[in-house]
Amino acid sequence: QLYPRVCIKVPTGGGKTLLAVETIRQYQELFANRKNGLIVWVVPSEIIYTQTVERLRDKADPYRQLLDQASGNHTLIVEKGQELRAEDVEENLVVLMLMIQSVSRATSKEGLKVFTDSGSYNSFFPTDNRYDLHKELLEKVPNLDVFQGINSFMPQVKTSLGNVIRLTNPLIIIDEVHRVFSDTAQQTINSLNPSMVVGFSATPKD
Repeated sequence: QLYPRVCIKVPTGGGKTLLAVETIRQYQELFANRKNGLIVWVVPSEIIYTQTVERLRDKADPYRQLLDQASGNHTLIVEKGQELRAEDVEENLVVLMLMIQSVSRATSKEGLKVFTDSGSYNSFFPTDNRYDLHKELLEKVPNLDVFQGINSFMPQVKTSLGNVIRLTNPLIIIDEVHRVFSDTAQQTINSLNPSMVVGFSATPKD
């Protein structure tokens, strides 16, 4: 799958969070040319995850203020498991925070949670019994996870977070991108249909 992939070499403590926020702003302005949409931000550890979520949710924090500039004060910070509606993505700049385990090993229990069916994302998908609309969706986005495939009598797409990401073609930001260099991890990232991937690393791989 072809999409722009950028790795920015940043020493530890070199301001990766600020660079990530600025990356979102530049992406929205120069590439997406919009104030809304979905961004997926992948972080390497529980501590960094918690700190980043806290700062981005604090409207007085400079990082949040930069995002609010990019979104016209319509920023939503969302965590996995939280309800997310199609209207949220249409009306806001939604930053979805994920732990690196969610994309580094699709075989891990943590990773698989992103791809399991959930009622939290129903508004992105047709109702269960509209097999015609499920078929249409699969014609547009063939790599969605399914209960029944496109050739089935009753095609049905899973209402999973993984499928929401695939439908929205987000910018994916990955902190410590060198940690997702296994073939499986790269296949997982490719399968999420990103429009662009920007990674940060103090020790990038070739």
